[in-house]
Amino acid sequence: MKHLFSIGAITVAMLILLAAIVWLLLAPSPTFSAHTRSTTFVPRHRYLKIMTVNISFAALNPPQFRWRKRRALLVKILLRHAADIIGTQESSAAQTAYMAAHMTGYSHVPSYGDDVRDALPIGIGLGGVNDILFNKRRLKLIYQQHGLLRPHHLQANPTENAYYTLAVFHDRAGIFPPLIVVDTQLRHGNANAAKSAQRLSQRLRRVWRKYPIAVAMVMGDINHPKTDLPVYDPLIGVKYRHIAQGRLRDTFDYAARPKGVLWGTWQQFIGKPVIKLPTDLIFVSKNLRHSPARILRDHSPTGRYPTDHYMVETRIWPQK
Repeated sequence: MKHLFSIGAITVAMLILLAAIVWLLLAPSPTFSAHTRSTTFVPRHRYLKIMTVNISFAALNPPQFRWRKRRALLVKILLRHAADIIGTQESSAAQTAYMAAHMTGYSHVPSYGDDVRDALPIGIGLGGVNDILFNKRRLKLIYQQHGLLRPHHLQANPTENAYYTLAVFHDRAGIFPPLIVVDTQLRHGNANAAKSAQRLSQRLRRVWRKYPIAVAMVMGDINHPKTDLPVYDPLIGVKYRHIAQGRLRDTFDYAARPKGVLWGTWQQFIGKPVIKLPTDLIFVSKNLRHSPARILRDHSPTGRYPTDHYMVETRIWPQK
């Protein structure tokens, strides 16, 4: 009898231990609410990780920062963070090709497959400036458009023309409604940037009317902080705040910035930002919840940075 009792006790203990192990394996990973700053637990399959990064044109850098010297590090860091959606800026056709070849599990927009309709017929060259990489096991591309934001108002300096890429995705897991994702890089001149922001917001709203239940996000190298209202207000859609879809929300929690710390995301390949507030931004629609945007300061063990901008990351999940 004692022998049977000891076997039963061991069996119960093993079952309890097994249950504890299963609970630890299936326990949700934490994300954080940007509004309450309290911990919100969301299972991994129920949220999407979003990143934006200006990878810096290969041809514009001095020899020590040339693309061939930093491309492997960039891909390694991106794969380590394993975002579901990555918006890139300043990505030439050759740079996009390298990333596509070395980032297993990802596809990218613009793409030119026969199964995607309504792409703007402007040629592959203009589509290679802003790319959206996405986890093709989780997301399916169902619509895309891309090109110049102000094609009839070309700038005297060609590098000051603003481009964008817009994609609509289907979530294969069925957690999210359609996702509208916009990636852009607004340029430096205030007047052109403000008008480009207005045009970008208009393009987003037109597509949103086709997918009224969609969630939406806009990301990219904005080149203007939140204090630059003529550029910032059109991006978040202040004029749309009273309609059903409302305005977008900035994922940065600016109250969390340490006092006296430069939070700029342009760091010149040396990890030293020169401006107070971030300009690589991610905005999300009000039917999404999000974690506070994080500035990622990843570099090699020797202190080499993969690009002249810090990457920015947030996590999103649907409103209940």
